[in-house]
Amino acid sequence: MLNYAIDPLIGVGEVKFGMTAAQVSSLIGAPDESDLDEDSNEIREYRRENGIQAVYSENAKELVELGFGTNIVELNYDGVPLFTANDKAVYDRLLADDSNPYMLHGFIIFLEIGVTLTGFFKSDNDDKAVTVFKKGRWDPLKPEMKKFIAK
Repeated sequence: MLNYAIDPLIGVGEVKFGMTAAQVSSLIGAPDESDLDEDSNEIREYRRENGIQAVYSENAKELVELGFGTNIVELNYDGVPLFTANDKAVYDRLLADDSNPYMLHGFIIFLEIGVTLTGFFKSDNDDKAVTVFKKGRWDPLKPEMKKFIAK
């Protein structure tokens, strides 16, 4: 996957939500391991070489989420590099398209654009991660979410 541009609620680059595991693997490589989440019955794939995680739905076995670590420096939202730009610049750019972010379990959640941030606004940048998700993925947890305001 050479294009790491986030397409809100659609996917990242050529990888689109709704794809099968085989389709995703053809674009970003085969996973090194995978496991079944016993609570959600979702399948999570891990790729050590590029650090991308892919999550597939329980029933349809279709892609619902992609996770990225800091080694994917090309990951960007509307041209803003999420892991190399200033945290405030990243937040402000996402906020321009979703003015109502939430917080839950350490994630800043932008429901309208399908992006979560974790590890941002901390001194240790090694803990940063971004997930990109399909529409509705976090909706069941919305009652537990709190409004997020950057400090």
